[in-house]
Amino acid sequence: MIKELFKMGFVLLVVSVVAGLALGAVYEVAWPKIVEQKRLARERALKEVMPDAESSRKVEDEKLGSYYEGLMEGAVICYAKEVSVKGYGGKIDLMVGIANDESVCGVKVLSHSETPGLGARIGQIRFGEDKPWFLQQFLKKELADLEVVKQPTEEKIEAITGATISSTAVTNGVRQVLLEISQADETK
Repeated sequence: MIKELFKMGFVLLVVSVVAGLALGAVYEVAWPKIVEQKRLARERALKEVMPDAESSRKVEDEKLGSYYEGLMEGAVICYAKEVSVKGYGGKIDLMVGIANDESVCGVKVLSHSETPGLGARIGQIRFGEDKPWFLQQFLKKELADLEVVKQPTEEKIEAITGATISSTAVTNGVRQVLLEISQADETK
C-alpha cells in the first residue's frame, strides 16, 4: 500500500516537473512576442486617444510619472496617460488623451475584467457605429463636465444601464488624468 502510494507520488512528481519545464519553455519562446504585442497595442491606443498628433514621445516625470506628449510639427498639442481604476469586476486600465485646452481628446480601454453584458459595455461598439458609444461621450469634455448621470444630457456622461459602477470608474479615471495633466501644466 505504502509502496504504491510512493510510486503514484513519484509519477505525479515527474509529470509535474515535465509539465512545468514545458510551460516554462513555451513562456520563454512566447515572451518576446507578448512584449511586442503590448507595444503595438500601446501605439494603437496612443494614435486613437491623440488623433491629431503626428507622433508621440514618452516622458518620465517625478510627480506625474510616465505620460506621452502628442506632437504636431515638433510642438506639443496633446498628452496621453495610462490610468488604472477599480471597477465593479476589478481593475480597468485606460489610456486617456488630453488636448492643450484641457479637454478630453480620446479614451481607450486597454483591459478590464468587468461583467460581460453589463460593465464590459464600456468598450461596446453599437451596430452601425465604428467607435465605442460610451467612450465617445468623453470627447471635448472638460473637468466640469465629467459627471455620470442616469438621464442623458449633452453636457454630462450617460451611465451604462446596469453598470453605473463601471461607468463611474471610467469617468473617475478620465477625471484623474485630466487633473494630473492640468496640475502639471500649472507648474511648468
